[in-house]
Amino acid sequence: MKNKSIATVFILIAFTMACSCQRSDTDLVVNKNEILDPNNEPGLDNEPDSSHSSSTYRIPCVDPISSTEPYRILYDYWAQGDIIPTSKIVDCNMIPIGSPKAEGFEIWRDPQMLYNGKPSYRFKMVDNSKTRVELQNVFVTQEDLDEAGLTQQDIEDQIALKSLYHFGKGEAKKGETWMYEYGLYLPEVLKDMKGIITQWHGMPDRTTIVTPEGDTIKVPEDEFLRDYLSVMYFNGPTGYNKSDDAVNGYSLDAGGYPPMSLQVKNGYLYLICRLDRPRVTMDSRDRVHIYPPNMPESATSPLGNNTVYGIWSQVMDELPMEEWIDMKLIVKWSNFAEDGSGVLDEGFVRLYMNGELKADWTGYIGNNDEHGTYFKYGLYVPGPNGLEVRVGDFRQTKID
Repeated sequence: MKNKSIATVFILIAFTMACSCQRSDTDLVVNKNEILDPNNEPGLDNEPDSSHSSSTYRIPCVDPISSTEPYRILYDYWAQGDIIPTSKIVDCNMIPIGSPKAEGFEIWRDPQMLYNGKPSYRFKMVDNSKTRVELQNVFVTQEDLDEAGLTQQDIEDQIALKSLYHFGKGEAKKGETWMYEYGLYLPEVLKDMKGIITQWHGMPDRTTIVTPEGDTIKVPEDEFLRDYLSVMYFNGPTGYNKSDDAVNGYSLDAGGYPPMSLQVKNGYLYLICRLDRPRVTMDSRDRVHIYPPNMPESATSPLGNNTVYGIWSQVMDELPMEEWIDMKLIVKWSNFAEDGSGVLDEGFVRLYMNGELKADWTGYIGNNDEHGTYFKYGLYVPGPNGLEVRVGDFRQTKID
């Protein structure tokens, strides 16, 4: 029994040392007051609670650096085309995206300020010169690709299609019901700021296009690579000829608008959701925004393709500030017809804060895409005076 314990210890030590070799010294910067122990190597976090959805968590969970002091995360990924090393996954289920390496645009992992016994994350953007610093829960690892049976050529094709993350974990599919839980800490400065601090984003079908004649078609992947991407490229939704860089009349689905988001503006915290009807969202006239203090129940874009629903809003003076709020949202995502003809049923959103039911909304929610939604928290589209928030311990669970 003693020999078996010693062997187990040596195996864990060997695994820990192997993980540490993947860390770059430039990836992370520690608080200037911290004295690093040279023997302080990355270690394994505890396994997720049994309440966590087994389909969205990666085991083992590897902390990029073991530290008792706050440290800044200085790496980011492009989930649509990057294969994520296990050693870079944050809290078993998240990766950093956006501009966390830029001066004044920061993600800090803070082991000194815990939520549910786990390190929290502080996000800061000094102005609106950058778009985002976030953690998101959909990405792909080599293990995912192996499980899917993708060849190297398949992987290269999916990167070209910007769809590699379709083979990852964490997606909430159409028609499914999911529970999302995390800690939210609202700093006082947030009352004078605006932007998105949590969002549920769609996963566009990048081989669904609109032709110059106005027809929406789903192109097989091999045909799209061979006959389309060989002669044209896309900047956002707009297609251009490779030969002369001229706009060619083709459009593709570049992402649309987030089906649901938690935002701040005018001193309010508010939750909105969207119904995005077309398969391809490409026209600025489909943009529609609503916000407090005079937030309507709903508003539809000029072209009639996008409807936004105001689920809930509350002035931040009435909310707990500078302390943790337990956030829980139970969401049933609407189902859409496989042929893209439209939405099939209503969904619902139930918002709880510190156990109190704040909103119980029923209606159409989601994007008319083949794939579903994924979760992100952090900061997106700040105002000119920046944006700040602290969050922690994101969990999502599928409800059958």
